Amino acid sequence: MADAHFTALAEFLRAPEPSDPAAQNAAPVRDAPFACRAGALDAALCDELPRLRLAALESFESAVARLLATFARDLFARESAASPVDVAALAGRLLAELAAHEPLALALSPADAQRVRLALPVRVDPTLQPGDAIVEVRDGAFESRIAFRFEVAIAGALDTTP
Repeated sequence: MADAHFTALAEFLRAPEPSDPAAQNAAPVRDAPFACRAGALDAALCDELPRLRLAALESFESAVARLLATFARDLFARESAASPVDVAALAGRLLAELAAHEPLALALSPADAQRVRLALPVRVDPTLQPGDAIVEVRDGAFESRIAFRFEVAIAGALDTTP
């Protein structure tokens, strides 16, 4: 049994027919593709619909960004488990980029330290994850953590900040 006070949303949002006398009295909502019908409740709802539409769009865009970032992280985790990071190439690039800072040593994860042979001393740091590297120089250290590099890549792809 239908409620006498219930109006289906599709019926409510349908544009009035040009011959409908209520259509001449109904004030169109700003920037909306439909017109309000007579009645205070209807007018209030019509006035609120553009804001609801904007909120739904913002929520959708936020959800898409989160889902894409989660998908990228999951994909990266699977790929890095199947094919470890080429730490030797990464270490070579880092040392070349930081040559002016006179690198003294390279800190790597226990799994990566075994795969890298350099003229520089390689220190094992159990707090590092596979793919992480820290180049130690006279005045401090330069960190290159894979999680941070990955977050920067995701942020760039989604045009956000990490």
